[in-house]
Formats: sequence, C-alpha cells, structure tokens
Amino acid sequence: MSINEEQVLSKIARQVVETCLQIKEDDMVTINTWHHTIKLAEQLAIECYKVGAVPLITLMTDKLWYKMMYEISAEKIAKTPLHILKSLEGETVCINIHGPEKPPTPGKIKPENMEAIRKAFKPIGNESTN
Repeated sequence: MSINEEQVLSKIARQVVETCLQIKEDDMVTINTWHHTIKLAEQLAIECYKVGAVPLITLMTDKLWYKMMYEISAEKIAKTPLHILKSLEGETVCINIHGPEKPPTPGKIKPENMEAIRKAFKPIGNESTN
C-alpha cells in the first residue's frame, strides 16, 4: 500500500469511527469485509483500537461466495449460522463492507441460493435491529 493510499484509508477510517459511528471505548466492533477491502477493514480496526474499542474482522472471498452460490445446495446454505447469531450478544457496532470484487454474471448465482442465504440470515438481521 502506498503512503498516499494508506493516508486516505486512514482518514476515511477515522471519519467512520469517530464521526459517523462515534465508536467509543469498550465498544465491541465486528468488521465484515471481503478480500479486496481488507486494507480499509484493517484501518478501521486500527482506529477502533485507538479509541479503546475492540474490533473483530471477518473475511469473505469471491471464490468462496461464488462456489457457495453455485455449487452448494440451497438446503445446506439455508441453515442459520448460530455462531454468528450468538456473537451478536457481545457486539455493539457492526461495519459491513460487503460485495464481491467482480459483480456476478448471469448463471453464476442460483436464485434459490440467494433466497436461502436471505432466509438463513433473517434471524441475524432481526436480532441486530433490536
């Protein structure tokens, strides 16, 4: 990462942490990211530590996402990830930097798999808005 890129990402991360989300000491912050946005996620985590918050970075990759969306059955994908649901109990802030680096082309994602993911994560979305 060039010095300019690091400075820009650092400035963005500081703005997100301090101004936009007003993350504070003892906040438990989950940062969900993809491989192509990991540098921003790292900077967000650094800024969290600077204010006394505790970050956790999770990672998704294009390869895993596309294989899951095309090669795995909807039935297997539709299971609610209970470990994620349980982790919400301690989470006070969640930052999502989502989306594949290369947008999907027709036929790369099965519609039934997208619906299965939506159903699997619905309890998580419901819990995080409470």
